[in-house]
Amino acid sequence: MRGVLLRAGGNPSLVPGMHILVVSDSHGNTSNLKEAMRRHPEITRVLHCGDGEADVAALSTAYPSVRFDAVRGNCDLGALFPLQRLLRIADRRIFMTHGHNYGTKYGVKLLLEQGRKDRADVVLFGHTHRRLIERQNGILLVNPGSIGGRFPARTATYVVLDLSDGVVTAEGYELQQLGMLPFDAGSDDKCFHLDHSIIIAPEVIPAPKETISTLSPFFSFPSV
Repeated sequence: MRGVLLRAGGNPSLVPGMHILVVSDSHGNTSNLKEAMRRHPEITRVLHCGDGEADVAALSTAYPSVRFDAVRGNCDLGALFPLQRLLRIADRRIFMTHGHNYGTKYGVKLLLEQGRKDRADVVLFGHTHRRLIERQNGILLVNPGSIGGRFPARTATYVVLDLSDGVVTAEGYELQQLGMLPFDAGSDDKCFHLDHSIIIAPEVIPAPKETISTLSPFFSFPSV
């Protein structure tokens, strides 16, 4: 099932047909990651927004022709991935992070401030397990949700970025109940969530209200 679609105008000189799979919070669910790859054979690059270090390693082995970029999540203990990255892809600046260092379970203000400092066109994050696609203050803000289908997500979700003809498009997809992992509040990968240096068990963190727009098929924005 497809989700909301957003578009942002860009440079018409870009090479058409670049498709990027954006995922996060796989938490060991490589079957869902592989299913997303199977459904989108056009994918040439994967951006993983954290909590899935071993999954990235497994996928990069299974798809040697696809480039993988990832950041470290709060559950990626001991991972060598950076906490955040600023990528330049097809003349676009894409900032990606997991989000726990920016308190994203309480809002995206700090995250957007960092995006503006880095002059990002697109900001990607995860951590909340809730899909979000919207445009704020000239920045395309994307959270793919949890590809692993972890609590509080009811379905496994991901996003595909399409940089075609200078237009940045973010489209959300669902895998419904494929390969869902049950949530165990007692373990959650033995992981605690770190927001603003406060360690709180995941089941007691207040989740933000759902902010996914339901308008369709897309919004058009002027060039940035």
